[in-house]
Amino acid sequence: MPRGKGSKAGTRKGAVKKKAAKRKPASKKAAKARSARTKAKHPDELAEHYLRSINIQMDAEAPNRIAHFQPTSKAARLVRALYEGDGAKAWLISAPYGTGKSLAATYALQVVENQQAGRSTLKKITQRLSSLDSDLGGAIAKRLRSKKKGVVIALHGHVSSLPEAIRQAVIDSLKRLGMKREAGQLKRRPCSTIEETIEILKRLIGRSEKSGLDRLMLVWDEFGRHLEALVGAGRPAELLEVQQLAEYAARTKEPGLRMALILHQGITNYAGGLPEEARGEWAKIEGRFEKLEYVDDSREIIQLIVALMKGRELGPDAAPVPSRFDLAKKAKGARELGLLSGFTKAEAEILAKDAWPLSVSALCVLPRVAARLAQNERTLFSFLMSLSGEGEVGLAALYRFFEPVMRGTLLPAGRIGSG
Repeated sequence: MPRGKGSKAGTRKGAVKKKAAKRKPASKKAAKARSARTKAKHPDELAEHYLRSINIQMDAEAPNRIAHFQPTSKAARLVRALYEGDGAKAWLISAPYGTGKSLAATYALQVVENQQAGRSTLKKITQRLSSLDSDLGGAIAKRLRSKKKGVVIALHGHVSSLPEAIRQAVIDSLKRLGMKREAGQLKRRPCSTIEETIEILKRLIGRSEKSGLDRLMLVWDEFGRHLEALVGAGRPAELLEVQQLAEYAARTKEPGLRMALILHQGITNYAGGLPEEARGEWAKIEGRFEKLEYVDDSREIIQLIVALMKGRELGPDAAPVPSRFDLAKKAKGARELGLLSGFTKAEAEILAKDAWPLSVSALCVLPRVAARLAQNERTLFSFLMSLSGEGEVGLAALYRFFEPVMRGTLLPAGRIGSG
């Protein structure tokens, strides 16, 4: 072989090696990214996250507690209401157990406070949110790049003294923001009445430009527990304090107060044991709020259920996955009944396969049933984790799981009627 030709071949070989060497780090990086995605989507890990309860007070400064948050279109609506107000200053958000409302609320409050330590996690969640609502995602992403901060009043469950609870929540938020001097000053101010509480809020808003605070948000999760406590103690008139706050919020100018009460049903649903006059007053108070019913039966929640089911190790006795023909037949039947209408024919067939042994009908009905009946220990996610996979899981299994709840909530005194 001529020397020159051999040199050319050698040169080409060397160039190929150099290119391969250059590509190697990128390949490792890509492999690492793929590994991270696979790990993040592991069903058991995802289920563990979703079965974990969220407390907006305790988790206000813990971004890692909400890192798994996968926003849905309904969740985006909730975040918009909390973050932007969406045309109202006072919201009443009713949502069943296990729908992720506390998760969405905690994300919103962490965005408002905008602490430096949590921005990395919040940015990742915001990227997922942007795919559903680009305007909202863009606005939040812009905030996370800025130095803007806000005060969040995070309340949870029953509070014995609303004025004191609000003052302490403001102090906690100021401390999280590193404003310890302002927190100390507030601690020395009297706050035993709702009028004194409103004066504190006015002072915060009035000094917002000087202090660098651009938002003030009150989120009261598990508000139904507070209502139950008022009914049990015979103090229904104390709900007027909440009315005063809502009326004040409605009259504030930017940056003003936005508030949201999160509970499992409407306010008047908790007033069954009250005298007629008190029920009437509670109905008037409920009318002060813009209502948002958070029942997530969206395309994204169906996909989340399938992600939880896909790849689960169901044991040696698990029923085999049906043939492609049978799965296509099941998917077609569901679409003819109006189920999975938001998915294409091909997507529906993939969902039917990945959701197995959960039947297509159970897959579609589960979000709505859970929204109506779910309780602390019986939620959409706990149902999925209870499946053994020994046979197809249909509507009968869904009924059996939620039957104890139906006995207690849908039938008088827990008795099944005779006809």
